[in-house]
Amino acid sequence: MKIIYTDLDGTLLDHNTYSYAAALPALQQCAVANIPVIFNTSKTFQEVRILQDKLDLQTPFIIENGAAIFIPKTFARNLGLDVDACIDQYECSDTADYLVKIFALPNTHWQRILEQMPRWHSLYKALSQTPVDEIVALTGLDHEQARQAQQRQYGEPLFWLGTEAEKQLFIDEIKQVGAVPIQGGRFLHINGTTNKGIAQDWLTTLFKSVSRGLIQTIGLGDGMNDIPLLENADIAVQVKSPAYDFPPLHKTQNIIKTKLEGPAGWNRAILDICTK
Repeated sequence: MKIIYTDLDGTLLDHNTYSYAAALPALQQCAVANIPVIFNTSKTFQEVRILQDKLDLQTPFIIENGAAIFIPKTFARNLGLDVDACIDQYECSDTADYLVKIFALPNTHWQRILEQMPRWHSLYKALSQTPVDEIVALTGLDHEQARQAQQRQYGEPLFWLGTEAEKQLFIDEIKQVGAVPIQGGRFLHINGTTNKGIAQDWLTTLFKSVSRGLIQTIGLGDGMNDIPLLENADIAVQVKSPAYDFPPLHKTQNIIKTKLEGPAGWNRAILDICTK
């Protein structure tokens, strides 16, 4: 059984236009082959839900850099999981439609910490406090997408305005109070010790608990915050970015670096893997 874990911005979605059109042939192939495509992203719950509806996906997804996993109850039952047992055994929260595994503190925790560091306030724009029009200008999202991006439950993304040297000093200071900043494609994400790899490993273990055969994981990403996603996949697909170089990996085997950017590279890599 193959499982695909994929970043969104700059990977499945074009870095500039946020279009997934170039990846549709491979997404359709995955649907035919019954290969789950699982988003592992810095995006919010609301952003992911809307994209899943557009792509007709009913698979689990990981939000906000590994902060939480949402598993549709219908998917869980079809997989052979006992929903009630998952709530108790795996300490999942229960909602009307989802089992939710939470790994992170709420975003209010990080907002309070940032408020207590006033000397840095002029050097960044916090996403939660930035007017929607400015988010549109900074990201290229439309107004509704920008509002959805602000609906964060866990981490606090910062658009850095200072120098790289100042950013490193800020990172060093905020690490002392328990934060683990992660650089994404556009934002510096202020999180705790969670990351995409931890959540991904937890979900893969859940799959293995009910699988009768071998599971092969395929991870696709383009940015620094995707390193844990890629390191924890059996096959790592580094998708070429128009904005920065491939991030460095410790693993040396089963790595694919796409020649095409964004969703076009995603499409080519998945079609190649699925036809082998």
